[in-house]
Amino acid sequence: MTRTIGCRIICGGLILLMLGGCERKREPEPGSQTAPDSLMVQAGMLLNKGVEYYNQGYYLKAIDAYRQALAQYGDFPEAHYNMGLAFRKMNQIDSAIVCYGKALALKNDYPQALNNLAFIYLQYRPDLVQALPLARRAVMLRPLNPDFLDTYARILFGMGEVDSACAVLERAIFVSENPAEMKARLEVYKSVK
Repeated sequence: MTRTIGCRIICGGLILLMLGGCERKREPEPGSQTAPDSLMVQAGMLLNKGVEYYNQGYYLKAIDAYRQALAQYGDFPEAHYNMGLAFRKMNQIDSAIVCYGKALALKNDYPQALNNLAFIYLQYRPDLVQALPLARRAVMLRPLNPDFLDTYARILFGMGEVDSACAVLERAIFVSENPAEMKARLEVYKSVK
């Protein structure tokens, strides 16, 4: 039942995005001296402030800054993506899913959003069928990213595709700067063969 509610929330959010559009503010308010470029600069500053709050562990303040950035400039994927990160840190997984979905609605080739959403469907809302195409697309966009390869390998392993999971994880180990955890996981995968 929770999964159905979550799906309805996601679908509802995506429908609102499609109906409402995803446009940046193009014109300043009548009588305002603010040019559209300065709106982008202000939104960027708010986005950076949100990242600072996030890095300090102030996730609610980060979310507030991202929302202000969105209000200032209109929809842009980075703000939704970063908001998704903050919601995930606060274990508000449904909200994180909605934010990653909004980021992908605005930029369907956003590899970090694809990977993080795939990881949520792997780890927090187990749905490997939904996770697989997201992870596969993230890896297609960034084939040398060890984190994306690791997520993809975990999903393949969960689906029983052990040989494929091992091959992908070996690639992740090869390109990773710190592969110790992946090497241990690979040994587990190989022991299942």
